[in-house]
Amino acid sequence: MPDNLKTGVDKVTKAEIVINKTYQEMAQHYDTAVIPARVKAPKDKATVEGSVGRVQASILAAIFLTTHKVEQQGYKACMALLKLSDKYTAERLENACVKALSYTPRPNYKSISVILSSGQDKPAETQPPSSKSGEFGFVRGAGYYKGGADDAE
Repeated sequence: MPDNLKTGVDKVTKAEIVINKTYQEMAQHYDTAVIPARVKAPKDKATVEGSVGRVQASILAAIFLTTHKVEQQGYKACMALLKLSDKYTAERLENACVKALSYTPRPNYKSISVILSSGQDKPAETQPPSSKSGEFGFVRGAGYYKGGADDAE
């Protein structure tokens, strides 16, 4: 219920109120009704403004509660991860988080816990190359091609 403004209202009679075409199109776009306040009827405006205040308060309360709930969920998730540091070192926990982030942009507690419990966070152990295999791991060597001559000895 807006004021009876001249730019929004084209004509006012006792029978009808003609609203500006553009104003009417905006109201249709937002799926709302425009009912201007009556001329020289200040009580109309106060009733509507009181309702707006109550609606605004309920919307702001809902936004606040939603935001607070999301913050609490984030806090609980962080605390659960930090609780893993009681069982594992900070270095292992950090490595598990890095590994989980390499798989998905949104790792969860379970994936990090599984990485830690299975030891996937530990760096892979490298074994020194054996002296028999030479420079490459798949070289068979001269003894292989002798046709079993080494076996006869």
